[in-house]
Amino acid sequence: MQLNDWEKRLAAEANRLKDRTNTAVSNGNRNESIRRKLTRDFLTAIGPILKESVTKFNDLSANKIEFMALAKDRRGDQYCGAAFNSREIRFVDSGRGFIRIDMVKNDSVNEIAFILARISRSGEFITWDEKNLLGFGNRLEPVTLKHVVRKYITLLVTS
Repeated sequence: MQLNDWEKRLAAEANRLKDRTNTAVSNGNRNESIRRKLTRDFLTAIGPILKESVTKFNDLSANKIEFMALAKDRRGDQYCGAAFNSREIRFVDSGRGFIRIDMVKNDSVNEIAFILARISRSGEFITWDEKNLLGFGNRLEPVTLKHVVRKYITLLVTS
């Protein structure tokens, strides 16, 4: 008669599960620190693109957009953005590994989207993913920095 030895298999499965959980937690912590660094890089990279677009717009338009260089908001979060009439678009480093995009109207701040870095299993940056919170689009969409600038400058001017 063959013995089943289920206790040994159960213990091995429990150990394997614990190892997988520990690996997932360490990868999650690694990815969070990578994303925090990438959000700082995002603000550094988007600033010149934003400034260039604002300058081109201002050269051709009677109404001017004001470029906002890196600054800190009331919460102490670093941001850059653009202002037009009484509205602002801010790209805010949330400090939690993603970029928050805020629309500011008369001291009222509304989060309208967020941008998250897509990272490979090895921890390499792949692309930026955007989630729009305005009711259109229901998932993370890959975007480029130029696309983000065009989209939110257009939103700022037309809203």
